[in-house]
Order: sequence, then C-alpha cells, then structure tokens
Amino acid sequence: MLVIKIGGSKGVDLERFLADVPNVREPMVLVHGANAELNQVSEQLEHPARMVTSSTGQVSRYTDRRTMEIFMMVY
Repeated sequence: MLVIKIGGSKGVDLERFLADVPNVREPMVLVHGANAELNQVSEQLEHPARMVTSSTGQVSRYTDRRTMEIFMMVY
C-alpha cells in the first residue's frame, strides 16, 4: 500500500500529479491538504489564519474552535 500526501498550498500542481496516477501499479491512499482553500475561506469569513512558530522554527496553524469549524466546511 502506497500512501501519498499532497500539500494544500498554492504551489501544488494537481493536474501534473493526477496525470501520473494511472502509472501507479499498487493500491494507494491519497491524503490531500487544502491549505490554500482554507486560507481563502478563512479570510472571506473574517477569521484569517493565525500561525505560530516553535523554538526550532516549525511553523504551524493555530487551531481554535472557529478555525476547526472552517476546517470542517472546507475539507
């Protein structure tokens, strides 16, 4: 089983990726993010993304209750 995770940022070329899918010869699970869509909807709902940075430089989205509600709408 092949597990493929595709990010949800604007730089992801989904058409190019999907063109390669027929060449995969084993069962696969595709996990896709929707970060760009989430950011867009969050902005439209006047609840922009809030990012936090750890001491090691890892950047993550801060997820409060409203953000989780928007996640559920987008995903």
